[in-house]
Amino acid sequence: MDQIKVLLSAIEKKIENISLKYLRTQSSNLIKKYRTFRKFNLTYDEKISYITFRMPATFKAIEYCLNQLKNLQLNTKINTVLDLGSGPGTALYAYLSVFKSFDKMTLVERDTEFVQISKDLSKDIKELKKVFFVQMDLIAYKDYDHDLIIVSYVLNELKIYQIDKILKNFIKSKAKVIVFIEPGTKYGFNNIRYLHDKIIKNDLKIIAPCPNNFKCPMPKDDWCHFFVRLDRSKCHKYIKKGTLSFEDEKFSYLIVTKKDSKPYKARVLLNPKKKDSKMLLNLCQDGKVFQNQIDKKDLKNYKISKKIKWGDIIK
Repeated sequence: MDQIKVLLSAIEKKIENISLKYLRTQSSNLIKKYRTFRKFNLTYDEKISYITFRMPATFKAIEYCLNQLKNLQLNTKINTVLDLGSGPGTALYAYLSVFKSFDKMTLVERDTEFVQISKDLSKDIKELKKVFFVQMDLIAYKDYDHDLIIVSYVLNELKIYQIDKILKNFIKSKAKVIVFIEPGTKYGFNNIRYLHDKIIKNDLKIIAPCPNNFKCPMPKDDWCHFFVRLDRSKCHKYIKKGTLSFEDEKFSYLIVTKKDSKPYKARVLLNPKKKDSKMLLNLCQDGKVFQNQIDKKDLKNYKISKKIKWGDIIK
C-alpha cells in the first residue's frame, strides 16, 4: 500500500473535527517561528498544524534517504529500527514505504503530546504490534542495538556534545547504519558538515550522499542539499496558502555505516544545465566540487547527461 496515502488518510482523520481556517492560522504562526531559527516550544494546536503542513514533506525526505540506503548498502539486513526524536512518527511511514516490514521499531520522543499524536495516527497500521513508543529524551535513551538508527530533523535542537554522544553511542552499539537528516538550509547543513568531519575521524564509512570519505569540499559559504517534490492535497494547499499543486522539500543528509558500501564515482549536486552545445554537471568527486562539461559531439555521454537529475550518482 502507498504509505503517503496511508499517512494523509490518518492526518485527515486526526483533523476532521478541527476548522481548517484555524489550522491555517496556526500554520502561519508556526512558519514565522521556524524562520527565526531559534528554539521554541509548540502548543498542542501548533503540533496538530505541524502534521498537516510539514509531515508529508518530511516523509518524502526520509523516504528518499532510505531509498538511497536500500540501493547502495551491501548485504545489510534491516530488521530492527530506532527513530530518535520521532515527533509524530513520520519515519515509521517512510520506512514501511521503502522496506515494507520490520521485526521491531522503537520510536523515542520526549514530548508527551507528540507521542500521543503518533499513536493516534498509526493506530490502523498493520505492523503496530511491533512498534514501541518510548516517551523519553533521546539523549537519555541508551539502547542503540538496532540495525538502523534514524535521526531526522532534530540536530538543530541539540548541543554539540549531545550530537557527539549520539555518534559515540552508535559506534559502541551493534547498530549497522545511522541516517541523519536536516533541513536543506545553510544552518541545517552546518550540523551535517560537523558530523561529516567527526565520521571521518572515527573511521566510519559514508554511504551517501558523499561518494568518498574525503574532507567535505563544499565551500564555507555554500551548502550541500537535495530536494524531493510532493503533490499537495487540497487541505495541504489551503493550510499553507499555496498556489501551486506541489512543493519541494529541501534537505541535507548523511547515511553512515561501519562497513563498506556500494562504490560509485560521483554525486550530482544540482540539476544539469544546458549552455550552447554543452551540458553542465555540478559534481562532487574525488574530494572536489567542480563543473563537468559534456559537449554535444560526445553523443553517448551527452544523451546520458540529459537524463541525469540532481542527487543522482555517477558510477
